Amino acid sequence: MKVVGIDVGGTGMKGAVADLHGRIVLERQVATEASQGAGHVRDQFFSLLDQLVSRDIAAIGIATAGRVDVEAGKVVYATNNLPGWNGFSIRQAVEERYRLPVYVDNDVNAAALGEWWETEADERMDAMVFISIGTGIGAGIIYQGEVMHGHHWSSGEIGHMILHPDGIPCNCGKRGCLEQYVSASALVRNANQVEGGTYQNAEQVFRAYQQGDPQVKPVVRSFAADLSLALCNLQNVLDPPLMVIGGGVSMAHHVLNPLLQEKLAGAEVNVPICWSRAPAKAGLLGAARLALMKL
Repeated sequence: MKVVGIDVGGTGMKGAVADLHGRIVLERQVATEASQGAGHVRDQFFSLLDQLVSRDIAAIGIATAGRVDVEAGKVVYATNNLPGWNGFSIRQAVEERYRLPVYVDNDVNAAALGEWWETEADERMDAMVFISIGTGIGAGIIYQGEVMHGHHWSSGEIGHMILHPDGIPCNCGKRGCLEQYVSASALVRNANQVEGGTYQNAEQVFRAYQQGDPQVKPVVRSFAADLSLALCNLQNVLDPPLMVIGGGVSMAHHVLNPLLQEKLAGAEVNVPICWSRAPAKAGLLGAARLALMKL
């Protein structure tokens, strides 16, 4: 008996078959191709599932971008990165097609489960805060081995905490949100505001920092300072035994970690902070873990 895990993103969809010990035995992926419209996105989604579902599959776990009502298995809010996804009753559609139990959660929550799965056997912790830093920033909160969802399914939406009052306008309508300071898109924007900046992605910015570019150094240091402030706030609110930083930006941990530790040294942060063990697969592992936990 096995389970299927699917991680749905605006650029690509990843899928895997995992055994009951959580070992991945088969992987597949397809491009989301969101520009081709809602119907095509759903066709890609079911095409991926068709490649993975077989007679020995016992359940399906789905991690998706957007805010998810996990009880209904429905996306209650999604951006245009996934056209036609807003209001999509994923669980109902998938259960009707495959006649299997289906469990759905937000992609960051699922990634938190995936990271916890990777750490809990070693650390023996039943709680953790996972911070995902990519195009935006969000968090998944594990408490007593379960994901915290909140009354409106928006627990962990740290990207829209106010970090700097009356600061940079955010697309949510507020000003000074954390996402406008600590995200890959914010880093690239700020680096391109300095003279001669023509960066396409965060990786290029971090590379320029390593090469000693004097224009980029204050931008990256400011990024680390704002991240450290966010971590201090999370410790004060949640007091977790562990915080894990993941997402695409975590690939630059060799650059960020010394700067972050420098900032945290005088901030009385006594929570261990580590970096993702599975930055590229956390959401996929979490989706499979979701199905296994529900089984």
